Amino acid sequence: MDLERQPKRQYSVAEGAGEFLFTRNRDSLLIREEKGPTGSVSYKEFRTATEAFLRAVVADLCTLYPDLNKNREISKLKRG
Repeated sequence: MDLERQPKRQYSVAEGAGEFLFTRNRDSLLIREEKGPTGSVSYKEFRTATEAFLRAVVADLCTLYPDLNKNREISKLKRG
């Protein structure tokens, strides 16, 4: 999700569990659940947390499936 180039994005959760609307306004990010409340977080904090989560998931998957380490895209993700 590239909120730097496109400040408004919609994300659908798997299996029809709902949709979220992300709206970046300078240094903050508004997150609204479809037909639900709105929350906000600093964009920097959101980006840092999501990057850390992605690195943790990739590391766990590479531990379970070592052949993933041979994949160029996975290697890029691991380097950040």
